[in-house]
Amino acid sequence: METYNSVKKRAITEYIKRHLRGPLYFKNLYDGSIMNLEYSNYTDLVIKCLITTQRYSSYNYISGREETRPNRLRSSIDIWRHCKFFEPEITIFQVMSILYKIKKELYINYCYIVRRLVFKYQIIERFYYYNNYRDEFGVGFREWENIDKD
Repeated sequence: METYNSVKKRAITEYIKRHLRGPLYFKNLYDGSIMNLEYSNYTDLVIKCLITTQRYSSYNYISGREETRPNRLRSSIDIWRHCKFFEPEITIFQVMSILYKIKKELYINYCYIVRRLVFKYQIIERFYYYNNYRDEFGVGFREWENIDKD
């Protein structure tokens, strides 16, 4: 019998299969080379990707096209796609769980244009709890806390 968490994970996996367009990378503005990020663990990688999006655009590794300009909020899928560029084994569920764990360091909003929760690294004095929002996967933000568990 499937657990509630496994049903959510299957729905998220199906959503990603329909919307995935390859990993994302950051381009060095000076010489056009692909930027490397130094990080110590997955949480550090997620934070470094979020911080880097403030100054650099996101480029699709397959097409080479710019997908998102600097200083724009990024969805969990985009953050995960950046992380996958550096760590191919990282899962969307690990990224979602990390985003939940660092929520007090994030500005979070729901973008009605792309219909996704979007994030920016910004330590704020007052955290607005977005547990009432359903994300693009139909899952409440509060449920992200343990999404990487079976």
